[in-house]
Amino acid sequence: MIKTNLPVLLIRNMVLFPNSEVRIEIDSEIDKKVISLAEDYYDNQILIVNPKDLLEQNPDVTELPKVGIVGNIKMKIDMPNQKTRIIISGISRVKVHTYTKDDNIYDAVISSVEEDGLELKEELAYVRSLVKHVEMYVKEVPYMSNTVLSQISGINDIGQLTDIVALFLPISFERKQEYIEEFSATKRVKMILDDINRDIEVLKLEKQIEM
Repeated sequence: MIKTNLPVLLIRNMVLFPNSEVRIEIDSEIDKKVISLAEDYYDNQILIVNPKDLLEQNPDVTELPKVGIVGNIKMKIDMPNQKTRIIISGISRVKVHTYTKDDNIYDAVISSVEEDGLELKEELAYVRSLVKHVEMYVKEVPYMSNTVLSQISGINDIGQLTDIVALFLPISFERKQEYIEEFSATKRVKMILDDINRDIEVLKLEKQIEM
């Protein structure tokens, strides 16, 4: 197990998945220092973490999640209004071993985790099953964006596929955090199918009530 450390950026009310991007405007001087650290010493890489208490501005290190997303800072623009606009691309989930905090700047010791290790046939079966259910979901549920279909077209990596689908699901912020914290792609498939089936059942019940 190879451990390394990265500066930590806490974000609230949005999540960053691997294989996706977030656009953030920051005005905190501490956050700006974290971005500068990542640029100067960590090859533009940074650890994105969602604090469990969204209202706590300076959480204790013991309260932070044990899973984060390594991101790459793709763009940074200093705005005239003293804010900084950044685009961060998600790379991978990592396990967080420890956090430290110095002058309100967080640093984390992290390590990568192994994938499920599926055989090619098994992975392909998961991919086909998930795509089939997503296609059905888009047809059945009017508020599910069909953009997801073009995003997942041609993807045969089950980990990448689950992250893209989870990003588009009309679910709560808290539920998306659960997807972030689940390392197993096959378990994320089951979570997605549960969410899809539950939503379709609710929609059917609503139609019955209206009738």
